[in-house]
Amino acid sequence: MTALLQRFEDITKKDILTAGGKGANLGEMVHAGIPVPEGAVLTTEAYRLYVKENKIDLKAPAEEIRKAFLTGSMPKELHVTLLEYYIGIGEGERIAVRSSATAEDLEDASFAGQQETYLNVRGEEELTEAVKRCYASLWGDRAVSYRREKGYEDENVALAVVIQKMVESETAGVVFTINPASGKKEEMLINASYGLGESVVSGVVSPDELVCDRLGNVIKCQIGAKETQVVYGEKQTVTVPVAEGKRSRLSLSDEQIRKLTETAAEIERHYHKPMDIEWAFVDQKLYILQARAIMAGAEERKEVDESKMPPLQPVNQKMKATLMFLMEKMPVPYLPLDYDFCMPISRQKAEIFAEGGMLVDNDCRLDDNGFLCLPTVKFKVNKNLIHFPGLMKEMKDHQANVERLEKCLSGAEPVIRKAAGSEEAAKELQQTAAELDQMRNLITETAYVRFKYAVFPGFMMNKSLGKLLKKVDPALSPYNLLTGLSYKTAEMNRQMKELAEKLLTIDGAAEKILAGCSYEELTAENNEVREELENFLQENGYKSDFPDYCFTVKTWLEDKERFFQVLRPLLKNPAGEGMSQEEGLTYYQELFTKMTAGLSDRKKAEVRQLCEYYRTYHVQRERTQYLWEGCFYACRKRLKRIAGILSVPEEDLLYLRYEELQNVIRNGAVPDREREIISRRKEYRPLVEAYW
Repeated sequence: MTALLQRFEDITKKDILTAGGKGANLGEMVHAGIPVPEGAVLTTEAYRLYVKENKIDLKAPAEEIRKAFLTGSMPKELHVTLLEYYIGIGEGERIAVRSSATAEDLEDASFAGQQETYLNVRGEEELTEAVKRCYASLWGDRAVSYRREKGYEDENVALAVVIQKMVESETAGVVFTINPASGKKEEMLINASYGLGESVVSGVVSPDELVCDRLGNVIKCQIGAKETQVVYGEKQTVTVPVAEGKRSRLSLSDEQIRKLTETAAEIERHYHKPMDIEWAFVDQKLYILQARAIMAGAEERKEVDESKMPPLQPVNQKMKATLMFLMEKMPVPYLPLDYDFCMPISRQKAEIFAEGGMLVDNDCRLDDNGFLCLPTVKFKVNKNLIHFPGLMKEMKDHQANVERLEKCLSGAEPVIRKAAGSEEAAKELQQTAAELDQMRNLITETAYVRFKYAVFPGFMMNKSLGKLLKKVDPALSPYNLLTGLSYKTAEMNRQMKELAEKLLTIDGAAEKILAGCSYEELTAENNEVREELENFLQENGYKSDFPDYCFTVKTWLEDKERFFQVLRPLLKNPAGEGMSQEEGLTYYQELFTKMTAGLSDRKKAEVRQLCEYYRTYHVQRERTQYLWEGCFYACRKRLKRIAGILSVPEEDLLYLRYEELQNVIRNGAVPDREREIISRRKEYRPLVEAYW
């Protein structure tokens, strides 16, 4: 094997920095004699090679990094190594491709589920695509949020990828070596169902649930419905019905329960900690698919009163896709006031579809206790469907779209800039409330225009542009056409790089920032540094880590230490690894030449115009996103002022819906009804987060 790929037999738990948590655990289990399906790990060296060869800037925003991984090209050395191993285990074999982060499955944090897993992967093209998607998943918003919450620096985290033969299990599931509900160490909890374990792990079936002692004696047994099972299809896994006679029977035999608890106890003894283990039975043979330490604190976890939660919803494939999208945007569930300021953005998509007679229900619902419940993703049509062709025609009028976008955004920007930049908040409660309402209306109006005249038209261009790009290279996508653009995020990155270069020329400035000097201390003692930092923040200070929250985030203006955390890597390496704007423009021009080779001059001109509109739409999408961040900042300032006038904690107001907040403002104080609502929702909040 090479530095890029290591078999499980060559890996131990000491290799976490090269094999990631999941890979190191699998190698460790093989060494301990635990039955694990054959496999290997693409090491973190392979990840770093991919980053280097594709010139991916890891200091860019997470969305930009994800796209760069997905559209990059597999380095030749890595591609050959991966393909040779795949052919060696049997080309055409079904394999699982799992992310294995270097910050995953550690003792003090559980990163499980933050990166991707792909099952039933077959063939060279599917394999390379799955690896790229695993790499990109390291930069999902939820994964980045979790790392920062736990104190892991982004640049210190890398990703390995587990390549493992899949087993065609008859029964599969999960076993916890302590009871996670009660925290009892003398009990194990087993979830089991027919077919592949995906159905249990993803929650698409109601599995059998057994509480056992450590010898395999069943203490409590609840037989699940097990109406369906996941099995291999020709291309993907498929869900099929379970025979009626098997549904009412326990999916495990007494001997299998004994074997499973015995092996689980062996794994726990080896790791000296409680474990969460995925397993599968094939022809009565037990395989361990992966094992990780149960999150710190699980031993002391108290039983959750699930009677206070809404019923758990069965998740179909459409709902699962929606959930994953929502979890990326919203790793922590919205507080009620956040919900009423942020969800109208998403709701504009449904409003636009409704104009064409298509009624789409894919927004989360907030109940009266603050629980976010999944949408059912229903689709209906009504008599307005007759207007659908006209709607499509309107959105394909690209020049009119650009003009509408410019008119709306250029009108909104000075209003938001004034509201966000004003240090003199309104003194009167009603005036402050009116300003807050104005900001909310602007959020809704600009969201409508963004989706109708930039997002949807750009999406409709993907197919035609993608078809031309695939002829050049199957790995290309329309995203590759965006290089060299001067849009907000790219311009911000360039300005930050220039700021870092300037600070390096000011005696002692960079050294003090790298040593942990605070913003206030540094700017108080050096006027030149203060001027440089203030100029940058005046232009870019509304940036926040999570732009999909209104009230529960902070901008760089509000959290200057976070700004310094982003700046420090640039001070260490101001050159960076991303393309310059000039290199990006050159790449775009060369790509355009390749994708239009063989076309007539007239057709080339048409494609050129489409590409330019596509690039313009992206600029306007980015422009709108930053506009919202400024708007959210202005909203926070108004809410803080309202809380001050009412003499109530600002946090309390976040537990109110917008209509309830308006009622408080009309009363000039918090009525008893709203006090009860705040108290109840604050009490439920830990359950809300657990439910999400």
